[in-house]
Amino acid sequence: LNRAQNSGTILGGKFDQIQYSQPLSVIATVFDDMCWFIAADVRSQGANEIVALCLEKALGSQAILLSKFLPSLSNLVTLDSTQSTLSYCTDSAESVRFLFCKTVEILSSYSSGPITIFLDDVQWADPSSLLLITSLLESSKENKCVFFLFCIRDNEIQRSPNSPVFNWYQSTLKMPLKHITLANLNEEGVNSLVSDTLCLFPRLTRHLSQVLHHRALGNPFFVWQLLDTLQKEGYLYHSLRGTVKRWA
Repeated sequence: LNRAQNSGTILGGKFDQIQYSQPLSVIATVFDDMCWFIAADVRSQGANEIVALCLEKALGSQAILLSKFLPSLSNLVTLDSTQSTLSYCTDSAESVRFLFCKTVEILSSYSSGPITIFLDDVQWADPSSLLLITSLLESSKENKCVFFLFCIRDNEIQRSPNSPVFNWYQSTLKMPLKHITLANLNEEGVNSLVSDTLCLFPRLTRHLSQVLHHRALGNPFFVWQLLDTLQKEGYLYHSLRGTVKRWA
């Protein structure tokens, strides 16, 4: 969670292959953080009772079902743990998606600033999370208070054309989303990155950049990792003759 004064809130989560067996765990963590900071936000606005009423009306007795994923929901609405949700849910998975969407709709409308939700490595997301993401996108089309940002490695999903994430990705191409393709950097791009990082003129970092570009194939993340490794192993160091960095 990252909050900048008067400029909204950024909530982030990262999927990985290990958590694949824990459906909704990443998204639940992100939105539990959202409940936590919105609770503090509405208290400062004196709107906690209004938000509680809105949530009670929208979620009803199924609020206790959602609280199993979002423990911080209890900071916003009173939960009755004695209520059973089984008789109310013909399809608990669909109910959970509906409850998430209604909660996001209400909480974002009472936030003091816009909310950005960033989910990284979506290619590792479990099928339940992909369905929830789709529901959130569809229900938030007219919501001007929340912004979704996803990062996905398309080269990973192309390897499994029949997988749930591949089908999900294909479906997003038909949605009114802005798709940004990030290609690998060329030698000039790598040199600009290295020059800025080391605070040296580009002509001084060109040779090092050529080596890094060859090793990392222009992938900026791998360039950063290589630079970090070079520094940790002592090949990249501060010169005693000045304030710049040099390499061996």
